[in-house]
Amino acid sequence: MKVYCVVTEFYDNGKVKAWITDHTTNGERLPQSSTTVYRNKDVYRDYFSDKSEAIRFCDEAKEA
Repeated sequence: MKVYCVVTEFYDNGKVKAWITDHTTNGERLPQSSTTVYRNKDVYRDYFSDKSEAIRFCDEAKEA
């Protein structure tokens, strides 16, 4: 199963970065979304099985 991960970084100064990576998983389930908090930014990883949905999510995050 091909999975698309949208990595979104929200910086404390208001800057936002987002990009898509693709992964292959052995199972039928999507990995669980996660959040990592750093001193100057928060990083979110959200997973999608549909590439167009991942692209839409990434584009919306960049508009935040």
